[in-house]
Amino acid sequence: MGSTIGISYYQSLKVKGCDKYNHFIDELRYYPTIFMTPPWREIFCQDAERKNSFEDGVAEYERLMKSYPEYGYHTLELPKISVKERVKFVLDSICRD
Repeated sequence: MGSTIGISYYQSLKVKGCDKYNHFIDELRYYPTIFMTPPWREIFCQDAERKNSFEDGVAEYERLMKSYPEYGYHTLELPKISVKERVKFVLDSICRD
């Protein structure tokens, strides 16, 4: 789990003392643009690896969409299009930067 995601998660749980890890947010930076895949009910499948419900996924997505900008990242939502088109979207976005 990445430092920003992990710290954001612990903060959401109100874990006592989690702020002591905040320095990792600046020290262990990701690429400045975070590609976010929105919850997509039509392709959601709950199985042994994906134990959280769709509603849990929506809540996590909303939390991260709020947290990343607070930590200085730009979020870019992937459109709900085919895999091939999403790959092109990501590559086109990276090439613009």
